[in-house]
Amino acid sequence: MRGVNYLDKELSNHLQEPSECLFGNPDASALGQIWKAFSSSGTKGWYKATVEWFLVYLMTEIICTPHSISQGHNAPTVQFAYQNIIQDFKRRRFEDWKRGDSVKLVRDYIKCVDEIALLVHLMSKQLDILYLLKKDCHELDKEESPVNNPDGKKTETRVDWAISIVEEHHSVLETMLKDLRMSMIALFQLRSIEQNDLAIAADSQNKAILAFTGVTIIFLPLSFFATYFGMNLRGVINTKYDEHYFWRLCGSLAFVVIFLTILFAYRGSLARLLRRWRRRIASSEV
Repeated sequence: MRGVNYLDKELSNHLQEPSECLFGNPDASALGQIWKAFSSSGTKGWYKATVEWFLVYLMTEIICTPHSISQGHNAPTVQFAYQNIIQDFKRRRFEDWKRGDSVKLVRDYIKCVDEIALLVHLMSKQLDILYLLKKDCHELDKEESPVNNPDGKKTETRVDWAISIVEEHHSVLETMLKDLRMSMIALFQLRSIEQNDLAIAADSQNKAILAFTGVTIIFLPLSFFATYFGMNLRGVINTKYDEHYFWRLCGSLAFVVIFLTILFAYRGSLARLLRRWRRRIASSEV
């Protein structure tokens, strides 16, 4: 996210800032916030003025980002953004079926599932690191070293704070991931029902077309013979052509039309057969 660690209403503006300006902005960057916190007070608020305490503070501050804690509860969060996306997916499930829309919706579902699953996995790793860090901090606080500020926050307390933040985000995203997967299953079931309804409607249409085709097949020969025998069999009136000329002309045109229709209808299969034939010739020549 280009170094933006804190989320607020100015997020879009923060993303446009140059990196050198962004890292010094305490409203956007964790490094800027840490510099602001310690530039004025120094080590006065530290329980122990040690490098270890500073490293724990640095790790816990960065590992909890991105968050909106410093901006208050009214600031947007990552979970809130994904919640809006999931609600939009659920709304789109009940839209009228359109060709291609279901495939696009499923792809959007899969992308969102992958993103949230990746965040859940990363937060699980973060929790593992924080649990190990808490054990080290417990031993570190036991060491005999000068106490800088008895009222200051201990390293173990700081790690507990970070664990509570990450656990909350992890729990929310895990719940959202389960909800999203259940929603995707419901989408598949809904689309299956719609496809069954469409298949039933198509079957009814096919039966109607079949009945119409049967009637056509019955009356087509009758129409042909009635038309043929209704002609003047001794020749075409007022011309020098006889019925042999009629069959040569109409028969040839009918053959050409039928042949071109078959070629057009089976052009894909014929193209595949032609490619196979060419490959066989090429392999035999080698």
